[in-house]
Amino acid sequence: MKKTTIFIISREERKVLASLKSRMRKMPWLDYGIQKLVIETGINRTKLQQSFYFLFGVPIHVYLLEQRMTFAKKLLRQTTLPVKAVATQSGFKSEKYFFRFFKQKTSSTPIAYRKRSKNPKP
Repeated sequence: MKKTTIFIISREERKVLASLKSRMRKMPWLDYGIQKLVIETGINRTKLQQSFYFLFGVPIHVYLLEQRMTFAKKLLRQTTLPVKAVATQSGFKSEKYFFRFFKQKTSSTPIAYRKRSKNPKP
């Protein structure tokens, strides 16, 4: 028989998590290491991760990667920054990881994505 853990998310914790989600959307390049978030929010690691998933339907790290990817695409479309700078400014620690992750998610390289977005087909 599987053991079920029940936890309660307080109103204050909900506000803190909503604020965190909003900040990740607005500033995805910041360092959101889980230990930093635990200290910042005052919510233990397990509860933080489970509550975020329960409230928003996605794990914290996945949400953050989605936001970083959205920001990186914007930079690729709107700037001429080198791919390494786009990766760094989007919060990715490594250009190589960014390149692989971008290709996995879009089936395109960042450079090809930039070219396509600047010269859309009619």
